[in-house]
Amino acid sequence: MNTAVSLDLFAAGGDPRYTALQGLRRRLVRFASGLSRTKDFETAAWAGHGVGVEIGEMSDTALRALARCIVDYRVPVFADSGAFGAFMRGLRKGGAAHIDFPRVLSGYDRLTSLIYEANEAEDKLPPPLLVMPDIVGDQLASLSLVRTYAAYIRALVAFPGVARAVIPLQGGDLTLTEAYDEVVQIIGSDHFIAGLPSNAAAIPPSDFTAFLREAQPRAVHILGAFADSRLTPRLNQILDANLPYNLAISADANPLRSIIVDRGQT
Repeated sequence: MNTAVSLDLFAAGGDPRYTALQGLRRRLVRFASGLSRTKDFETAAWAGHGVGVEIGEMSDTALRALARCIVDYRVPVFADSGAFGAFMRGLRKGGAAHIDFPRVLSGYDRLTSLIYEANEAEDKLPPPLLVMPDIVGDQLASLSLVRTYAAYIRALVAFPGVARAVIPLQGGDLTLTEAYDEVVQIIGSDHFIAGLPSNAAAIPPSDFTAFLREAQPRAVHILGAFADSRLTPRLNQILDANLPYNLAISADANPLRSIIVDRGQT
């Protein structure tokens, strides 16, 4: 772990809380999700912005173009499994929506293979973040999926320079720390990114802060947040945890959704 950073170090620059919050924002890697179309992610990559895609929406041609963007522009990429979209479709239809996770993992493998092919100079590239199988809102089923695909996840976390595994943690009967510890036990490593929802209804602030204090994960990804207005509560909770190291932080959301969908609208 990195050397502890005390908020007192920022006191000379004004309000230490505000200065520390600004420090977290500078470290935060943001991904604009919903950019699965080639023209969309190529434009974002050219502009130097983090790209978020849904792997199931990507054709082989699009995956090849995305790999080229990663090599040419060194763009950070977040590849989602589509679990949240399936969850929302299930809510609309009054039932569960199925995801073909073997197909999702095959898509991830194809992307990493294409990155390798395009990287002829063998340059060091930002490894794409790949969301592992889960079921939104169902802790037990999500942990079961981690067990089912444990061999795949183990292989992924063994090579963090190739890709980084994001394992979403759901609320449920187990505390977040207990769920995290179970994931660590299943895959035999804590070298993964803990995915946590930005929505306080899914993970209350006190639970989020307690998890950070107790589990001290290596990295967290805040799911469903892009703008400062959505991210600031979680960043403040990270400060409340008073971690003795610099936590790696990333986040993703579709920035268009916040423009076209009113708060509270389904």
